[in-house]
Amino acid sequence: MMVPDTTESDGTNFSNNDYETTIVTANFNTEAFLYTYIYSNRDMDEQNMQDFDGAPAHLLSMNFFNDWEQTSHEFRVTSQFSDTVQFIAGFYDWEADFEQRWDVYDLFYQLSRIGNPVLGSW
Repeated sequence: MMVPDTTESDGTNFSNNDYETTIVTANFNTEAFLYTYIYSNRDMDEQNMQDFDGAPAHLLSMNFFNDWEQTSHEFRVTSQFSDTVQFIAGFYDWEADFEQRWDVYDLFYQLSRIGNPVLGSW
């Protein structure tokens, strides 16, 4: 069986992604305990245009947008008062907000041309 070593496309891919990350760590050390606080925030803004069909015909291309923000807080207490008894205790909070939008091109028009019963005739 012959397998082609090249493919064709009717469009170009595009990507514009912005990422911002902030991490803050603070430690307070005593003889008995080490107290640690970690804050993190990540903001991601993505736009990607992709020709998904891998064909020279207009079959499927998508422009998708992802907006994502996540924040976390961590607080830890580490024991330092004994070689016999050791522990780490704490809590962790993580929150995320995600929104995704997709613009789909060509697919529904092509399906309507073959009489897709779900989409009907446009």
